[in-house]
Amino acid sequence: MRVMQKKYVIMLKHVLKTHNLMKFVMLEVNEDSLYIRDQIGEYKDRSDLLETFCYLDFFLQTYDGPFSSNEEGCHGQPKSIKVPYHEDSIHKKCCQILRAEHAKVIPNFPGKWFTNRDIFEDRPLFCTSMLALLKLWRSLSDLKDCSETFAEAFDHFLTNTSTSICDIVENIQYFHECSEST
Repeated sequence: MRVMQKKYVIMLKHVLKTHNLMKFVMLEVNEDSLYIRDQIGEYKDRSDLLETFCYLDFFLQTYDGPFSSNEEGCHGQPKSIKVPYHEDSIHKKCCQILRAEHAKVIPNFPGKWFTNRDIFEDRPLFCTSMLALLKLWRSLSDLKDCSETFAEAFDHFLTNTSTSICDIVENIQYFHECSEST
């Protein structure tokens, strides 16, 4: 098994390097199969108990860990709340662990900063990124209707969402405003 796994890793590194796709991927072996482990897959496979978590909340309020039911709390802390992935998930041996209520977490999304919403050519990507980050979804069809653009879907989303979500969008845009003023 170890030799086969190493062979797949080498093959995958070669494919990624050849096509210039990415510099780093996490792999997971589950039931004699090799999977690319990614945050989007983890979000899509989240339990129905975490259905109300948008992508951002999912990674700010939970983390991935092994599923063991006999774990005790550590250093006087209460036992962690563990939520298994969706029953059809490839993450059968793992679960999402809820972070402590006042945990301080800085999200780390791979790649460049979100595009600038004020640049006309970048607006569709900005709208798509914000919908994926802040709207509840399991598949691409949950982000927008077939008849609308991502920009239209995003504008509709903003008019029907909370002020805290609107503040997040403004804070993301603030990066560009600061960059332009320097």
